[in-house]
Amino acid sequence: MKVTVVIPVGGTKRDQKYLSTLLDNIEEQTIKCEVLLISEGNIGYARKVGVERAKGDIIAMLDSDVTLPSKDWMEKMLAPFEDPEVEIVHTLGTYHKDDPIVMRFALNTHPYKEGFSAGTGHTLMRKSTILKYGNFRGVNGCEDRLLIDQMKGKQVYMPYLKVYHYHATTIRQYLNKWWRVKVDCDKVAQDYPEARRLAYKDKDARKARSEYLNHNIKNFLRALVGKSDSSFLLFPIMAIGILFATKIAPHIWKRKPYKIEE
Repeated sequence: MKVTVVIPVGGTKRDQKYLSTLLDNIEEQTIKCEVLLISEGNIGYARKVGVERAKGDIIAMLDSDVTLPSKDWMEKMLAPFEDPEVEIVHTLGTYHKDDPIVMRFALNTHPYKEGFSAGTGHTLMRKSTILKYGNFRGVNGCEDRLLIDQMKGKQVYMPYLKVYHYHATTIRQYLNKWWRVKVDCDKVAQDYPEARRLAYKDKDARKARSEYLNHNIKNFLRALVGKSDSSFLLFPIMAIGILFATKIAPHIWKRKPYKIEE
């Protein structure tokens, strides 16, 4: 199976900081890959263009701030595709023990998990499957959920092949990413009727959201007594901030209608 790695890239220093390491990781893999760096348009459009240009049968979607854990990572991620019914193989992000607490919190509370939905930060998909479901849409965010949530074939989660993912290393980056994803996903859910999971109109999505909340509360309590990663102690702070941003702030700063004086 030929593999094409698609990496959307921007012009920020953050993209450049990790990208060279990722490219070195790919070069060292036991499986040789075609690599496409796409800087055109928004992230959804970049992924769409990457799929269209790819020569490989398998598309490896990687974020530019990912570091692969071993030289045989790609080879091991490819193994499940020997089953023709497998459409997606994915894993999650992990961290080093000395990484910032915010980064650990972001990864520990990540909603992508086995049994729900894969993302596109470190995921392999069949090109034929992507095209079967219409390819990625040229939207600014949640383009992965919009496509992947529709796929009906097997999704395989590889828990022992986690990559290092540096998508949020400060509180500012975490909140900025959280808000950007929320706004983008809300827009996609409004514009596309098939985005039932994004709007939580799907029973499985509502169940997953409940499990996600229970997971965070349970591990926050465990962190209090030293039996879980201390990053979960940020949970109530982040929850209050998110509640304020989504429920309270819009009412406080609601724009008043302009009045014309007679």
